[in-house]
Amino acid sequence: MDLKFTRQFVIEKSNIMGRKGFYIADFHCHALKIIVEIDGPIHLLQKDYDELRQQHLVEMGFHVIRFKNEEIIKNWVEVEERLRSDVLKRLEVI
Repeated sequence: MDLKFTRQFVIEKSNIMGRKGFYIADFHCHALKIIVEIDGPIHLLQKDYDELRQQHLVEMGFHVIRFKNEEIIKNWVEVEERLRSDVLKRLEVI
């Protein structure tokens, strides 16, 4: 299977009042409904928002994988292994 990840992918959502809203995923794989989020320092200040956002995305059927900037810079091999493992697990589901 040829997998493609799109950067800065817009995902439409609805809020309680029925108005449209949007989330922007750092990376998104349509075929597997995987979202990869890269968390910089700003995410330390918005933990509640990130948790609620992730909960909404999971309820919409997405699998969310989060990495910190530092992990990617300092431990790329581990990040790559985790990403590969999560993709393979997701492939088994579909």
